[in-house]
Amino acid sequence: MDLPALEIPPAEPTQEDTLRIKKCRWCPDEWKHDWTCSFCNDPSFKRRDNTLLCEVCQPWDDFTHVVFCQDEVYTRINPQSFDVGADSSQDHPQRDDHFDQGFSDFKFYPLQFYSQQKRCILCSHVGKELAHLDVFGEGNAELAIWRPFPVHHCRPTEGISADEQARAMVEQCILPICLRTESNGIIQFEPLVLELELQYELWGQRLQAINRWDRSYSNIAKLKQYLENCANYHGHKCNVPISQTPVPSGFRLIDAALRCVTRAQEGMEYMALSYQWRTATAYPEADLQLTKKKMDELERPQSLKESLIPEVISDAMLLCRNMGRRYLWVDRLCIVQDDDNLKISQIQSMDTIYQQAFATIIACADGVGTGLPGLVDRPRQGTLGNRCWHLSIDGHCIGASMITITEAVEKSEWNTRAWTYQERLLSRRHFFFGDSDVFFSCFHDNLRLGAKETNPSALQRMSRQSHGQGYETSLRQSEFYYGSFAEMYGWLTESYTRRAMTYRSDILNAFEGVLKVFGFLSNTLILFGIPERFMLQAILWGYEGTQGLAVEPPGLPTWTWAAWAGQVLFNDHPLRFLRPLSRFHFGSLVSLFYCDQVNGVARLRPLEEDRIWFNSKPLEMGKQANVSRQILGNTISKSRPGKDPIGVWNNCVHGPLNALEHIDIDDNTRRMAEEHPHCLVFNTTVALLRLKVLPGDDVESQETSAIRMGIYTEEGLLVGETALMDKGLAQRQFVEETYPVFALAAGHMFKSADREYEIFAGKYPYFRLSEPWTVIVMVGSRQGPLYSRLALGRVSPETWTSANPQWSPVILA
Repeated sequence: MDLPALEIPPAEPTQEDTLRIKKCRWCPDEWKHDWTCSFCNDPSFKRRDNTLLCEVCQPWDDFTHVVFCQDEVYTRINPQSFDVGADSSQDHPQRDDHFDQGFSDFKFYPLQFYSQQKRCILCSHVGKELAHLDVFGEGNAELAIWRPFPVHHCRPTEGISADEQARAMVEQCILPICLRTESNGIIQFEPLVLELELQYELWGQRLQAINRWDRSYSNIAKLKQYLENCANYHGHKCNVPISQTPVPSGFRLIDAALRCVTRAQEGMEYMALSYQWRTATAYPEADLQLTKKKMDELERPQSLKESLIPEVISDAMLLCRNMGRRYLWVDRLCIVQDDDNLKISQIQSMDTIYQQAFATIIACADGVGTGLPGLVDRPRQGTLGNRCWHLSIDGHCIGASMITITEAVEKSEWNTRAWTYQERLLSRRHFFFGDSDVFFSCFHDNLRLGAKETNPSALQRMSRQSHGQGYETSLRQSEFYYGSFAEMYGWLTESYTRRAMTYRSDILNAFEGVLKVFGFLSNTLILFGIPERFMLQAILWGYEGTQGLAVEPPGLPTWTWAAWAGQVLFNDHPLRFLRPLSRFHFGSLVSLFYCDQVNGVARLRPLEEDRIWFNSKPLEMGKQANVSRQILGNTISKSRPGKDPIGVWNNCVHGPLNALEHIDIDDNTRRMAEEHPHCLVFNTTVALLRLKVLPGDDVESQETSAIRMGIYTEEGLLVGETALMDKGLAQRQFVEETYPVFALAAGHMFKSADREYEIFAGKYPYFRLSEPWTVIVMVGSRQGPLYSRLALGRVSPETWTSANPQWSPVILA
C-alpha cells in the first residue's frame, strides 16, 4: 500500500542539526563521541520528513543516524552471518554476548510489501532488485532488510568541516537482506547483499536518490598509472629479472594492435597471460592454437579473430591496447603446439619468459569463459550473493570492507592449478582479475583498483619502496626471510605439491621454472626436483598422500617427492617435533654419491652438498681435525641440562665421528650403481626390522585416517616409529615380515616441543625431554642390489645401537 507523500519545502541546515553527545552500547559509559545527526538532537527540534522515503525508511534521510544511532532498533545478529563464504545453514550463526539473535529474529515481509511502495526510493529499489528471483514466483518466500554498512565513512567521529557539510555526498554501502523460504515445512534462510549508492543533498543528509552501485567496469587508466609508477620508482626488485637469460629460439608474441602472431625481436617489451586452459572458453570453436600448419596464417594481420580465440585471450589483447602495450605472450598462440622439440625448449624457459614479461595478466575469476571481468567488453555481472564483502560491527566502527588480494587469489580455482604456481612466482608484476575487482601487485606494494583513493595518494604510495610488502614476493625475498635456502626450498615445494594438475607427467615440468631460479639463487644443480646442495635434508620430505608411488611419469627414483602422488610436507613434518630443513635441528650421518648420466655414460660422483651438524655453518670436510672440533662444539651447544650429548653419540653405533670413517664407496658397489643411472649411493648402518601398528593407534576406528607403525626387532623390542602416514597406504604397503631400515641423519627436537610434553608423551614413544636426540631412518624395500624408499622413521641413538645394525653400502633407486 502506497504511503501519502508529505510535500515540504527544502530547508537549509541549522545549528540544531547536531548530536551533542551519543553513548554507544559497545563502549564503557565514560566513552562518549560527538557526531552530526539530524534525528538525535534536541527533542524540541521538529525534523521535516523526506517525501522520497516511506515512514519506516525515514532514518535513511540521515546517513549518520541510520548507520550509527539505531543500534537498539536493529536485530542483534552477527554481521559475519552475511560475510562472503558464510554458512547460512544455521539459524543462529556465531552467537555471542553482543550478537544473541539469528535469522529467525528478523521481521519478514513478502516482496510486494516493498515493490508496491512506489514513492519510497528505498523500498521500491529493493523490490526491483529482487523481483527476478524465482522463489517469489512460488509464493512461499519473504525477505527482511537489516542495516546499511558503509564502505568509506565507517566512523561517526571523523572530523567534517563546515564546508564539507554543505556539499552533496555520495556514499556506497552494503545492505544485507535475508531471504526466507519454506518447503514441506522446512524453513531455510539465505543471506543476500545489495550494493547501494546513496546520493545526499548535503553531507550525509537529505537523501535524494538510491541506485545500484555500478561496479561493472574497472578503471584501466588507474591500472596503467600503477604500472608506470612501479616501473619509474621501484628500482631493480621490480624492474630486473632475478636470472637474466635470453629468451628461447623461436620465441613468438601476439601483436595486440595487428591481432596476429609475430616473431619476437630483441628489446620487445611484452605482457604475459596466466590462465587455465580448461576454463579459457565457453565455446568449442574458440579454441585456436598455434600449429605448424597455421604458422603462416596466424602471422597475417587480423588473423586472430575474436570468434576463434578464447575469451580470456581476446580480453588480454584489449587490455594491452588500452594500456599502450603492444605485445602479449600467451602459451597456446606463442608456442607451436605440435613441434615437440620447440615446445620442450619453451617449457624449459618458463623462468625466462615470465621473469622478462613487463607484467603478467592473471585471470583468476572462477568459471568457464569468464575472461577478464571489468573490461569494457566484459562488464562484471551483478549478483545478490556476497562474493567479496566483509561486514563488521566493532564498537562504534561499522562498515564493509572488500576481500583482500590474498583472499581473492588464494581462494580462486586458478590458484589451485600446478602450472599457474610458477607463473605467479616468476612474474615481477601482476594484474589479478578476480570476480569482484582487479588487484595490482609488485615486490614493493599491492593495490586494489576499486579502492577509493585519489591519484596523487596512489602516486605517493607507488613512489616508495616498502621492502617487500607486495603480495607475491617469494623468489625475490632473501633466504633469511625463510631462515635458509633449504627452508625456502621446503616452503616452495610444499606449496607446489598442494596443487592439482591434469596430467601427472607434468609434475616436474610445471615446477621447472621455479626450480631453475631457486638453483640460480642458491648456486646448486637440481636433480629430479631436489637441490643437490641440500640433498640429504631435502630427501627427508614427509608424505601426506594416500596413493604412494605414482605410475606417471615413469623412471623417477623413489627418493624424490616427484615420484609420489600427493602432498609432501617439510614444515609441519609427520616426524613430529623434527625439522630436517633447519640447520640447527639437523645433522648429516651419511655422505651421498649420485650416479650421473652424461652423453649416455653413467658415472658415480660425490654430491656437492653442505654437510651439516646442528649449525648454520657447514662442516669443513677437507680437514679432519677441524671437522671433529666442529662436531663436538655443535653437539655440546645443543645439550640440555643433565645430559651428556657427547656420550650419546660416542656410544651410538652410527655417530657423526665414526660416519666420517665410512665415506668412500667400494669398487663393487660403484660398478653396480653405474648400471642404474640416477641412484643415490652411500654407506650407512642397516638392520632388518619388523613393522607393526603401535598399540596407541586404533586402526579399526573409522575416525582414524593416519597411523604410525612401530619399528621392532625380530625379538619384539620396540626401537622406533615411522612418520605419521595414511592408514590405508600403510596397510597396503607393509605386508612383508621384515624390511631393511637404514640411518640417514640425526635430529634434535626443537625446544618449543617441551611445552607439548604432557599432551604427546604418551602417544609418541620417543618424545622424551631427557632424550632430545634422534636418528632419522628410512624404511625401504630391496630387490637385488637396489633399495627403494617406503617411509621415514625415527629411533633413538641408544635403541638403534640395540637393534645391532651393520655398516653396508646402500644403492637407493
